[in-house]
Amino acid sequence: VRAVAEWPPPDSRKALQRFLGFANFYRRFIRNFSQVAAPLTALTSTKVPFRWNLKAQEAFNDLKSRFISAPVLSFPDPECQFIVEVDASETGVGAVLSQRSPRDGKEPDAAVPSALAFVRRCRRTWKKAEKTLARVSRRTKAAADRHRIPAPRYVCGQRVWLSTKDLPLRVASRKLAPRFIGPYQITKVLSPVAVKLKLPPTLGRVHPVFHVSRVKPVFHSHLNSSATNPPPPRLVDGSPVFTVRRLLDVRRRGRGFQYLVDWEGYGPDERSWVPARDILDRSLIEDFYRQRGGSLPG
Repeated sequence: VRAVAEWPPPDSRKALQRFLGFANFYRRFIRNFSQVAAPLTALTSTKVPFRWNLKAQEAFNDLKSRFISAPVLSFPDPECQFIVEVDASETGVGAVLSQRSPRDGKEPDAAVPSALAFVRRCRRTWKKAEKTLARVSRRTKAAADRHRIPAPRYVCGQRVWLSTKDLPLRVASRKLAPRFIGPYQITKVLSPVAVKLKLPPTLGRVHPVFHVSRVKPVFHSHLNSSATNPPPPRLVDGSPVFTVRRLLDVRRRGRGFQYLVDWEGYGPDERSWVPARDILDRSLIEDFYRQRGGSLPG
């Protein structure tokens, strides 16, 4: 108490900062601490010269008187728990012995801060954050599930169509490529959302496990006859090649021509326009013009 009462007025900005560092330790016990210490805090700025004035002296004396009076300093109660708080700087080490007040009726962690109280606050904060995250996760899932339909249950041996959305197909135009290929047989059901397929050698570099959103089951109806499976493509120089049944029409595109191709083993909805350079068998073009009674374009 004597050391605080006889504390001399600071004669430099550094000395004032040391005093305020000591005062900040007790600021939670002093009402309106920031307003009382405002004249002292203003002198710590490097934008103004350090000049000790009457307002600073009054604030200095007021803080010292509050430090040495209740409730900051009081006689210890041997029946209450003691708390030791230690701090160190470049020039020394200091310690403060404190107790929780049994008369203020506050929670233990609100009277005097401690490591245990900090951990408890962190736990309460984390529980609130965890509940909020779980609630947001449920809302997000519910919003996403409104746009989804339950996946069918697949079994081993079932035949399914495979989506070409993520397959590295070598085609002249991705837009003209088929949306589904197959059907392929399911060799293993890994989980309710993943299946393993038996792929042909032409897709040897493709991983055989797919999400259920990339496959769809093959359905057969008694209303129409079951269509035969289309022939698989042949590999020519590492690229898939399909068999042409006949050429149906021709049109000019840029400096070349495109032919409407009727594919062998595929229906009319699979017909597509193909550039002349992609038709490997030139006799197909010759037969097309011979039947039309014309001659090959020069």
